[in-house]
Order: sequence, then structure tokens, then C-alpha cells
Amino acid sequence: MKELNMSIDALTGTIELADLPENMEILHLYRNNLDGTLDLDALPACMRNVFLSANNFTGEISLSHLPEGIDSVCLNANLLRGTICLTSLPPALVELHLNQNTFEGSLDLTRLPESLKTLCVNGNMFSGDIDIGHLPAGLTYLGAANNRLGGTISLTSLPSALKTLHLNQNAFEGSLDFTAIPESLEGLRLSDNHFSGEINIRHLRGRLANMDVRNNRLCGTVLVPPRFFTWIGSSWSVNQFGGNNDLTVERLTL
Repeated sequence: MKELNMSIDALTGTIELADLPENMEILHLYRNNLDGTLDLDALPACMRNVFLSANNFTGEISLSHLPEGIDSVCLNANLLRGTICLTSLPPALVELHLNQNTFEGSLDLTRLPESLKTLCVNGNMFSGDIDIGHLPAGLTYLGAANNRLGGTISLTSLPSALKTLHLNQNAFEGSLDFTAIPESLEGLRLSDNHFSGEINIRHLRGRLANMDVRNNRLCGTVLVPPRFFTWIGSSWSVNQFGGNNDLTVERLTL
């Protein structure tokens, strides 16, 4: 058996990854009621996709001994905890989804595999500083919103392929330099942090249609070009700068 797909099936009980067939490549068991722990070290050597999101798995996991050829791991919305090492991921990994668990500790993003295109760690308890200046060149999505991350970040060395960067609802601080945002960027969420200082959005270009810097400590005057609206939530918004008490917004006319 190379593939097992029993998602959205109301399955209960535990799963022993060590008992899977040696030739299994795809394991899809998301949105069930499975529980117990996950020994990812025991996955078959030829495994390529593991989708176990939206279950009740608990305990700690290791990502340091995943199969060499695995390209997708999705463990969103479980009860997993502990620290995560991102410096020994397999070289073929394309997607890693760890949203909505209770992982903690620091995040080292400086040695991610060059193959990685999507990294999602939203809604956990990660803390400390992060370095987003040495991401894989082909990374298109980085989501680390709703954690406890802090320190300063630099937006001047982002990958040229990046489409989405979500760092909202953390404790980042310092200034924001938008002068070297990649043209590929479509979504930039930095709201609900402690960013401060003046901002200049005149250099924003390309396909950016979702920018949110609400609820920070930004100041000065920001000159907003005509028709500069962004998609926030479920509607187009002109208030993506709100909640910055010392920031004045002037909308330029044609």
C-alpha cells in the first residue's frame, strides 16, 4: 500500500507510524479524532506526504530525522508541544505546517532547506528574536503570527519570491524599512506589535494588496497614494494604519 487517505472520517484511537508499510508514500488522516503521540522518526523511508492536521495528537515531536524525500508535513490544529528544531529538515521539504499547537522556544530560520516554499507556525508560543534575512530564495509564504516573538526585524533582505509575510500579534519592536520590499509580495501583516518610528510607503509597488500595520507605535505622517486600499479580513479597508496614536494619515489625490 503506497497511499492511505481516510481524512474527515471520524476516526478515533491512536496510530503507530512504525507499523506503516515500508513502501507507503502518502498518509492523509486529517480532520479525525485521533490522539496519542507521534513518532515521526519511524515514518517509512519513502514517505512523501504526511497530513495529520485537526486531530488530538499530543506530546513532543522531532523533525530532525524525517525521511530524506519527504516534501510535505502538515500537523496543524493538534495539541502538540515542546520545542522545534528547524535546522535539520530534509533537503526535499517544500511545505511545513505547524499552526495552532502549543510549541514554544526559539525559531532558527537561518538554515532552512533551499527547497522550502511554505513555513507556517502561526498560533503557537514561540518566543525570542528571529532572523528573516537568510530565508530560502524560493520561499513564498512565511507565517509566524500570534506567537510571543520579539526583537527587531529587517525587511530589506527578504526572498525575491516571497508572496506572504504574516508576523502580526507578536512583540516585535524597532523601525520598519519598506524601501526594499520584494515586488512579489502580496500580503504583509505586521499589526499588533510594538513597531515605532516613521514609515514611508512610497516605495511599495508590485502586487501588494494586503498590508496591515495597525496597533503599533508608529508616528509621523504617512502619505498614502490614491487608490491605496488593502484587503483586511473580508473587505477592502482604508484603516490599515489605525491604532497608531501618533501617526497621521494623509491620502493623496490624483
